[in-house]
Amino acid sequence: YVARIWNLYRVSRLIIQSIISRISTLSTTKCSSNHTRMDALKKSMVCQICASIPFLLGYDCSELKHYFCSSPNPLWPQCLPSRPRESNNTGKFSLIWPLYVASSVESVPEIQRGWLRDQLSWIAGTGEAHAQVLRECKSQTLMGRPEAFRFDCV
Repeated sequence: YVARIWNLYRVSRLIIQSIISRISTLSTTKCSSNHTRMDALKKSMVCQICASIPFLLGYDCSELKHYFCSSPNPLWPQCLPSRPRESNNTGKFSLIWPLYVASSVESVPEIQRGWLRDQLSWIAGTGEAHAQVLRECKSQTLMGRPEAFRFDCV
């Protein structure tokens, strides 16, 4: 529950940072250090969302440490030989919105955005209808435009 709340907080911060970035580009006094700092904050929040993925999918994170160090995989942790605990209460659904927004942050490296989209595609493959809709889309919220759909995830 706490990881889900933190991810919603991070998404909210990403949206606020995008608003501040757009406003500052319109400002007559442009400060590159502010943009650099905001980009670093965005990257940090995206990395924190990435770090929550194994936990919210139900993996034992102590096992993941050993697997990741010995055999990195593009769809880590879903390619682990041992599957997550069987439960209907995994955090897959709560990851959809954070993955969708985080994969649209321009200041994040393309390889990381691709990995986030891969996670969203994996969730879509498990039957989550919202993930199936969003996996090929880019968030319009971060650009100050309304989304073309309504997504009530909370």
